[in-house]
This record gives sequence, C-alpha cells and structure tokens, in this order.
Amino acid sequence: MRHGIYHEKQVKSLCALHALNNLFQDGKAFKQEDLDLISHNLAPNSWVNPHKSVLGLGNYDINVIMSALQLKNYEAVWFDKRKDPSDLNFAHVFGFILNVPSDCKLGWLALPIKRKHWVAIRNIPSPTEKEAGRHQYYNLDSKFDNPEAIGTDAKLIEYFRDELKSPEKELFLVISAEVGRTESWKRNNSLVPNEGSSSTTPLPSLGNFGVHLSEPSDKEERKGSTDSGVVETLESMDMTVNSDINVVDLDKEDLMRRQSSGVWSDFM
Repeated sequence: MRHGIYHEKQVKSLCALHALNNLFQDGKAFKQEDLDLISHNLAPNSWVNPHKSVLGLGNYDINVIMSALQLKNYEAVWFDKRKDPSDLNFAHVFGFILNVPSDCKLGWLALPIKRKHWVAIRNIPSPTEKEAGRHQYYNLDSKFDNPEAIGTDAKLIEYFRDELKSPEKELFLVISAEVGRTESWKRNNSLVPNEGSSSTTPLPSLGNFGVHLSEPSDKEERKGSTDSGVVETLESMDMTVNSDINVVDLDKEDLMRRQSSGVWSDFM
C-alpha cells in the first residue's frame, strides 16, 4: 500500500460515511451525526426514518449521500450500464461510488437479509506521479485492510466493465456542480445506445446516458434539459429517492425497468 492515502475501515453499518470520507480523503469531512441529521431532514415527520437504520447503526441510502455531496458542492450521476465506461471523461469526474451487494452476518452466521454496501473509488496521484502528469485509481472499500490499486484510466475502464456485469451493482459518478452544469463528464453529449442494446425512443430533450441527481436549485438552471414527463413518471414510482432529484438522460424503457425492479429502493 502507498503511504499517504486516507482509508477508513468498516464500523457498524457506516459504509456510506466511510465512502464519503474516503472519497474526500478527509476523516473530518463528515461524522455520523452529520448523516443522521441529513436523514432526519429528509424525513422530519416520519416515525421510522426510511433513509437510515432504525438501530442507529448507519445503513444510509442514496438520498443521504446525495445531500452530503451537495454540502460540498458536488453532485451524483447514476451511470447507465448499457453504456461503456470508456464514454466517460475521467478527467472531469472527481470520484466514483459503487453500490454492491453485501452479506449480513451475526458473527459467523449469515442472515437472510438483503443489504447493500457503498464503495469509494478515487484517483489519488502521489506527489511524484502528479508532477509527472501520471495518476492511479484506488478502490477505497472500507471492508478492505488497505486501499487496493486499480491503475490508470484503461485499467479502471476494465474494472468497471467487469463489476457492472452484475445486475445488482450500480455506479455513481461524483462530479462538481460546475461539471454538472456543463455535462463535461460525458465524452460526447449526444451519445446513443451501444450496438446490441435494446433500441428505444428517447424522451424529448433527453440524451441516453444516466440520471443526474442534484439539489432542487439546479432544476431552474437546467429547465432546458429536464422533461416533466420523466419527473412525473419517477414521482409516481414507489422509490426511496427523494423527490428533489433532477432527472436527465433517462429513457422510457429504463424508467419502466427501474419501476418494476424497485432498484432505487435497493440503494441502501
């Protein structure tokens, strides 16, 4: 392991907290109390908060991560797995968060409980690499003993291709608010589905790449790229994603797939 990389280890069910702190390379970026407060603010009138564990162990959902990122002036973009990771402009992506399946255990006993785990991936060049214009991505999974080197862009593309073959895994891009406004995280803003993927007619004014999860104030700034039909469709779904999300670049077929699979409520 290279020295100088901040890496929080797993405690209780606080993987969302660890992923955020590992992403920002700062153990003081967020505390459990911060995420608990965000959870409360997302559902202030709920007896049972849907955004975190009722036992106070963590288990925060995507809404909490989205809100935490917004406090740092960052946003989350859900990656459409029908696209190839090589279509991303890695130079304009701050980092990545993977949502993966996780076993729930009591000691050595595996419990039949469906859980998900948050994993941060980040480009962290050493001073020498930075000076030479080189970089390397690291898997900062809080369940690992140490950060795991992935490699350069080419290796990261291979890694994501392999990981996203699983229908149970989802990828989120973490981008700055400015990158979100310009959509410069895309190599080509007019991307079309890969060959072999199902052909669908995209909704008006929408591309075909992912879901942009952003704070409410951004809705006004992106009126031209947001379709009210998509928002209405999402709001009619039984999802845990907060109604403040701003949706762009999601086609009708994928909306229906997510509605039937309940994939959003799986982001825990």
